[in-house]
Amino acid sequence: MQNSSISFEGCQFDTFERVAMFNLLNKEKQSAYFGGEYMMTKGYFDMYQNFNRINLFEKYSAKMNNRDKLAFS
Repeated sequence: MQNSSISFEGCQFDTFERVAMFNLLNKEKQSAYFGGEYMMTKGYFDMYQNFNRINLFEKYSAKMNNRDKLAFS
């Protein structure tokens, strides 16, 4: 899939992040994207806190014949 990406990162305090972005539909008048992120960390305090976060995003857009644009996200 053109213009799609996946990344993995690790940081201090046992923090890890995974991000993925996918170009699902890439036509002349239509496009669709999906993105997701997962992050987990124990935190920087003496007592581990084990925080987890998930973010998801989707977007679809289409250009109409009369110069209007329809988009859902």
